[in-house]
Amino acid sequence: MEKIIEALLNAIGFLYRRHQNLKAASDLSPFFNYQDVKVKRDLFIESKLQNNSPTREDEPGFTHKYVVKEKLIPFFIKTAFNEKKVSDKFYLVLADSGMGKTTFLINLFVRYNSFFNLNRKYNIKLIPFGYKGDVIEKIKEIKKEEIKNTILLLDAFDEYVKILPPAKHDALNDDERFRKVLDEVIDTVQDFREVVITSRTQYFPGQEDRDYELKIPRFDEKGFHKLAKLYLSPFDDSEIRSYLNKKYGVLKFWNREKKQKALEIVNNSPNLMVRPMLLNYIDLLVEDNQKYSNAYQIYEALVYKWIEREADKRKPDKDDRDRFKNNLYCYSRQVALKIYEKRKEIQNYQLTVADAVTIEVKLEHYEMTGQSLLTRDIDT
Repeated sequence: MEKIIEALLNAIGFLYRRHQNLKAASDLSPFFNYQDVKVKRDLFIESKLQNNSPTREDEPGFTHKYVVKEKLIPFFIKTAFNEKKVSDKFYLVLADSGMGKTTFLINLFVRYNSFFNLNRKYNIKLIPFGYKGDVIEKIKEIKKEEIKNTILLLDAFDEYVKILPPAKHDALNDDERFRKVLDEVIDTVQDFREVVITSRTQYFPGQEDRDYELKIPRFDEKGFHKLAKLYLSPFDDSEIRSYLNKKYGVLKFWNREKKQKALEIVNNSPNLMVRPMLLNYIDLLVEDNQKYSNAYQIYEALVYKWIEREADKRKPDKDDRDRFKNNLYCYSRQVALKIYEKRKEIQNYQLTVADAVTIEVKLEHYEMTGQSLLTRDIDT
């Protein structure tokens, strides 16, 4: 009888989860489809926040020793979105490339809309800046009477086409253009109930220890609103293993060999695997015939996949995409060599932005400084 009840509960759970995925895919169309939602929910490991940037350390995985973490989705649902608690209105969630920013927002969107969320009171919308249409116009399509009761999630500000230099020179440098575009976005969304924006960390240089003040006065006349900065935490060892258990199963004997190889790869490159994006690519390493015995071999394979990902996101034309991939690989290699050459001089594995942009390669300035492969801190 107990087994029948257990099987029935599992079936109900499966159907409810499928219903959630279908509804979310419908609500998030045309930005995300059912498969996008399903994958990002099936392999989701609870995102955690920290108020200090993981880039304080040379390796992001080291930060768990020094900061207190908090679960990010419960923080937003129970505190940030709760009108009974004093909190900020504008939130900026920062992380380097591949740390799971989009996955976090999709799961936040679904969790907030859940039947079991007793704190659900407002509408919630998710719009990615990488949308090929006009994002601002898409936001303005939301009815004015709904805005004050709508939580707005905006994903990947670093992918917003308007922060890139225009074809016709506009006399603005990268920082000035960035601030101008951010002000335009905030001005558009200022009347929403709450606003959560995700971005790569390096697009807010020098802002780690300072509030990012906006030009919007507070209703209580106590100065101006600020962007409350939060940082996504890297995975720790237990979270990496939880991810592999979700991916390959705990009792799925047919995945035993794949899981064993995945664990060997993780053990050979623990500092690489703290990033969800790199764990997501682990199938590429598991399913080929090569034996990876050190971090260099693993890193090389993942770099190729990362370059493919960046090119697919940023270059729609095939010829442009191929040139971009070759140039980005060349640039990444030269940056690595320069870091290695300078290691004795500066006693660290870092490279300043000024040195990075002097490398002779056919990439624009923003393509050099905006392409974060693994780690970029506020000084480099």
